[in-house]
Amino acid sequence: MKWIGKPWLYKLIGILSVIGLTFYLGLSYVAPRVILKLSRKVSTSTAADYGMRYDKCMVVSEDSLELKGDFIFPFDIEYGEEYGNHSLIVLHEISGNTKSIYPSIKSMITLNVNFISFDSRGHGRSEGFLYTMGLKEADDISKIIDSFVEKHPDHSFGIYAKGNSANVALKAMEQDKRIHYGIVEHYFPTTEEHIRYLNYDDVLYNSSMINHYILDNTLKYLETTKDEVMVDASSITQPILMLSTPYNYDNMSLLYDTVSSENKYLIRFEENIMLSLTARDDDGLYNCITEFIEMYSEEARQEVREHFFQPS
Repeated sequence: MKWIGKPWLYKLIGILSVIGLTFYLGLSYVAPRVILKLSRKVSTSTAADYGMRYDKCMVVSEDSLELKGDFIFPFDIEYGEEYGNHSLIVLHEISGNTKSIYPSIKSMITLNVNFISFDSRGHGRSEGFLYTMGLKEADDISKIIDSFVEKHPDHSFGIYAKGNSANVALKAMEQDKRIHYGIVEHYFPTTEEHIRYLNYDDVLYNSSMINHYILDNTLKYLETTKDEVMVDASSITQPILMLSTPYNYDNMSLLYDTVSSENKYLIRFEENIMLSLTARDDDGLYNCITEFIEMYSEEARQEVREHFFQPS
């Protein structure tokens, strides 16, 4: 009753509430997007800065976005020679661009396979603004494969997803069986977990309400549903190498149990949250990856050769 006749107090409470809500929304929504925008900006670095030979390449997505990247090839071969008919598509992390994967590609350059690295839509040199949790990104990968197969029908492909871009690679493997094998370092089993990671709420501010709002509006914009966005890992039949740390072992174990491949491997590394091929004390990570690529890239080449060069 003492507050009656003190409208200034109500105004003050209203102003403070608006300020508090604005601050809350800023931490939960605006700040993460500023961080993402800065991390996704165009890099001035090229593969040549890392001593690698490359050609620029560009494809147009189904929704008319220009996606730009690099075709990187080993030092001792030319495209079209013995090893020139197989490429490993290497995906950068969600909050990055091709620059972030050049060191990893450099460390694998002696494998005598080619590497395809593209700035994902909304990242680096590529057009777009919205990350679609793998839905359209997987279609983009198929367009990239189309562009190479059109010129070189005997080309075969593997895919390697650095860090948290794994759902993109898994979605691509689910949809496009021309990807003969895959290597992933992460897995989001639900759309809620995926969008929560994108909001950086474990670092900034936990807001499940905001997460659901963003997810609902993203799905409306894409005119799709949660089920279409989620990865159907049971449809993945290609050989797959799953690399885990204690940080994400539970999700990776779930992925291992779900995929239908007869050739699936789950390897747990103990030392690092972020796996790095360029670290000297990589705990066997480099050998693990390179041996897998050597085995299944040759199998992919053989499969393509048998398809295109069957005796008449």
